[in-house]
Amino acid sequence: MYFRPFMTIRKQRFNLIYGNQHISNLTFATLPPVLLSGEDFHASTSQKPPIINVHQSNIPDFITKIINSNQEDEHFCRTLTKTQIMHYKIQPEDILNREPIDFLSNFKNPCWLNPAVRGQESEILCLPYFYLVGAPKSGTTDLYRRTTLHPDIYKVIKEPHWFTRLRYTSRLKSLKDYHNQFLIHATRSIVSHSDVNGNHNIIFGDFSASNLWDNCNHNNVGKYKNSTESILTNADLIHSLNPNTRILVMLRNPVERLYSEYLFRNRYSVTPLDFHVEVLTNIQAIQECLGNFSTRHCIYKDIKINNVKARLQIGMYYIHLQEYFRVFPRNQTMVIKLEDYSLNLLTYMREVFSFLGLAPLNESLMLQIANPSKKANHRREQDSAVGDMLPKTRTILEEFYKPYNEQLVNLIGPSYDFNQPVEVNDQHK
Repeated sequence: MYFRPFMTIRKQRFNLIYGNQHISNLTFATLPPVLLSGEDFHASTSQKPPIINVHQSNIPDFITKIINSNQEDEHFCRTLTKTQIMHYKIQPEDILNREPIDFLSNFKNPCWLNPAVRGQESEILCLPYFYLVGAPKSGTTDLYRRTTLHPDIYKVIKEPHWFTRLRYTSRLKSLKDYHNQFLIHATRSIVSHSDVNGNHNIIFGDFSASNLWDNCNHNNVGKYKNSTESILTNADLIHSLNPNTRILVMLRNPVERLYSEYLFRNRYSVTPLDFHVEVLTNIQAIQECLGNFSTRHCIYKDIKINNVKARLQIGMYYIHLQEYFRVFPRNQTMVIKLEDYSLNLLTYMREVFSFLGLAPLNESLMLQIANPSKKANHRREQDSAVGDMLPKTRTILEEFYKPYNEQLVNLIGPSYDFNQPVEVNDQHK
């Protein structure tokens, strides 16, 4: 038996509440100003989280009823099966309290000798050398496919989502479970290949994009469940295992990203008006949360905000990057903007391999890796048929993301200014 999805329940109620009401003119009467509200974003900064001041009178009554009814419908960060709920009740290994791992010096990839226990022989285990994190529909699949064409990178499954999800919703509770399920073949390849000096130079990565932004489970189970602030993020977990790991980050204009993901995730018949309603609903939910809690609480702990169709919180890049910069030095992080990456594949692939400390490849192989005709994803035909989002929706979203984009520029520089107009084309769908 499956628990009914949160959004499915809401859609059913939506149909019951408003019936045949005509909502083609659903919008804000006027676009409200951006205000600062709520607690400080983080203890390390005095900046307060920006929100859209959506007045109650701007939201139709039937949407308000939907928002207010959500709290009783969902108790998990996402829809779970009965088996997943059973696993959810079992606490995963406490990674933060593990003894520091003593990595083998002749392995480029972080590998260590796991001692023999209960009559079993000792064995070599390995962790990812790097992590590719980012937002859905931001080019992570394309970078994954190109990166793993390098002869010194072992190709593992793209997105195990172990840190963010499977530690809680499956039997894979320990670090060794993670290794044996997803990384063991890469480890065997690394162990079996060495140079004349006995050095093992093959590496591999974890390409779970959700490691950038999905921290809901960490802060809604166990000892952190009743905390008002979000205590733990993926950055903390990854850093505790290997402080020297490398982080690749893929970002995309948050407005375009949101619509692309919405169409991709909702494979049934949707319209730009459906998207408009979802955006209004989630903005209202975010504002309500920010009236009582910090931004980190709202996007990392609030279940209502984390289990919606239009996931605005993913595009609040500044907040997510702050978590990684809090624990990792800047020189261990490389941030890539999809719009630039798509137009300069060869340059970016060279920079990625250099960032990972890999030897340069010959020009012929690099041209194959950076072949622009080998794009991983194109917008599906049925998604293109839906058309672009409504102009009023775009205006609302641009205003919502504006302060976060400004903070992102202050954090990593003007070349990442998503407030600048972007030309929409199939390359970025």
